[in-house]
Amino acid sequence: DYGGLTQGSKYVRAVSNSTRAVANLGSIGGTGLQNVLEYFNMDSTGSAVDFGDLTNKHYTGATTQSSIRGFFQGGQDAPSSPYYTNMISAITTASLGTYEDWGDLLTQKSNQQAGFGNATRGIDAGGADQPYTGYMNTIQYYSVVTAGNAVNFGDLSTVHENITGTSDSTRGIIASGQSGGSAHNVIEYIQISTTGDAKDFGDLTVARMGGAATSNAHGGL
Repeated sequence: DYGGLTQGSKYVRAVSNSTRAVANLGSIGGTGLQNVLEYFNMDSTGSAVDFGDLTNKHYTGATTQSSIRGFFQGGQDAPSSPYYTNMISAITTASLGTYEDWGDLLTQKSNQQAGFGNATRGIDAGGADQPYTGYMNTIQYYSVVTAGNAVNFGDLSTVHENITGTSDSTRGIIASGQSGGSAHNVIEYIQISTTGDAKDFGDLTVARMGGAATSNAHGGL
C-alpha cells in the first residue's frame, strides 16, 4: 500500500513531474463531476493532500505534461448542457493552486481520448466529438511551452473512443479503444516532433477498452 486519495472517485486523470503527481478526481462518490486536484510526492509513501481546483471540469478527458506544467484537456464539463468542453487547462505542477486557461482543442471532446506528449508538444488523439457526431480519428497537438490552441497533426487508422496513450520523449503510443460497441486490439504510434498519420505498431494480446498506460519517460521527466 502506498497511500490514498482523500475520497473515492472514478475517471481520475493525473499528471506529474519528476517528483510530484497531481490527480484530478473526476467524479467523487455521488456528488457528480468535480474540478478537485490532489497531489502526493512520489519518492515517499503517504496519502494525497489538496492541491487546489481547476476552473473547468475534465471528466473523461485526457492529460499530458511537461517538466513544468500539467495539462487537462477536453472531457465532460457539467451534468447539464452544454456538457462538454474543448478547454486545455494548465497547472504549474510544483506550485499549489496555480492554473490557467492554456487554449482550446479543435472540438469539444469526451469519452477518454488519448493524451501524451514530450517537452515541447502535447498530443490529443481520438475520443468522441461533441456535440456527438461519432467517434474521432483526429490527432491534434499544441505547444506545452507557450499558450495557444491545438492544431491538426494527422489521423489514427481507425475511429475509436476509450483509448489510451503514452510516450517517451520522441514517440507516442496509442492503444486499445472501441467503436460501435466493439473493443480494439490495435496499437499505433506517431513521432511527436513531426506531423502525419499514425502507423501500425503491433497488437494487444486481446481487444481492450478504457485502459491506462505508462512508460519509463514522459514530458515531465
